[in-house]
Amino acid sequence: MKPLALALTLTSALVAATLATTSAAQMREYPVRTPVPAGAVELSAGVYPREGQAALEDNMPGHRRFKPPLFPNAGWDSPTRADGQKDYDRYLVDYWRAPFLSETELNAAYPGQEQPGYVAPAPWTARVARSAATAAEDALFERRMQFIVEQILASAPMRNLHGASLEPELTITGYGQAHGGRGGGVMRGEIKLELDIIAPWAGVTERMPNGTIKSAYSGPALTLTLNPEFINCAGPHGRDAKGLTCLRSDGRLWLNSRRDAVMVLGQGNEAVAMMNDGFYADGRPAADVRAVFVQHDRNGRAAPDIARGRMHPHDPLGRVIGAMNLIDWNDILTRAAAIH
Repeated sequence: MKPLALALTLTSALVAATLATTSAAQMREYPVRTPVPAGAVELSAGVYPREGQAALEDNMPGHRRFKPPLFPNAGWDSPTRADGQKDYDRYLVDYWRAPFLSETELNAAYPGQEQPGYVAPAPWTARVARSAATAAEDALFERRMQFIVEQILASAPMRNLHGASLEPELTITGYGQAHGGRGGGVMRGEIKLELDIIAPWAGVTERMPNGTIKSAYSGPALTLTLNPEFINCAGPHGRDAKGLTCLRSDGRLWLNSRRDAVMVLGQGNEAVAMMNDGFYADGRPAADVRAVFVQHDRNGRAAPDIARGRMHPHDPLGRVIGAMNLIDWNDILTRAAAIH
């Protein structure tokens, strides 16, 4: 063998070995650090623990179904939220702050996750469901919605989509009062980004001309309500000038206004936040986006894996959770307001 050919062969082998070692290191099982509660016992369904006992959950070490978490700070090691519950989403959020896995990293448990997903190209036409706005107002509001979608798709969790396809749905849902009157003069809309899971075994996929895969297998969605009339915010927490965090409804309210937006009904974890009646009576133009309520659902095949830390962050649900928690929504609202 010639020296150059031998050198190239050795280099290729070294690169392959390095990649294999790196991949193995990235995907290694992380040890569990949080000890199991004292008195933890495995109980049958419907049986409550006695005094001094704790039910042994299937994400705790010692349970017959327990498997060590794949990612750090996952499962039983997850930190505790303000309401006392485990924040099982935390390892996904931490991962998307500094992603390191390849987009084509094969997740054997869920075939199709490594496949490039189809994303419908812009512009995405907004459906006008009900509006008493002028054509110019509708067009401006739609341009701001388009900008918001572009910013979401450019975020790390949603960029270079694999394992799911996406066709953004934009709807202008109202103007003024409920029955179409101009009322206080505020336009409303909804943006729904549903990640349809690429599941080859389900037979609902289509290969597009550009080589990406389009799916019709419904998955988790990120939904934005623009200028909401009502917000389903259970257990409101962390209220400040920029918005409100909802502990128990997977939602967050973000504001582009100095006005007090919400009233909190009830106390503690049972509290529910609602929009103030006079929040939009500020004299601003109808097409201004004063607030956005961001929610996600957990319609995903891998949802039960979150508590065990075994859901790959590139799973569609991992991407949705990462996007909702890491995107600077206040910055997006501020820049959207500058569009004319």
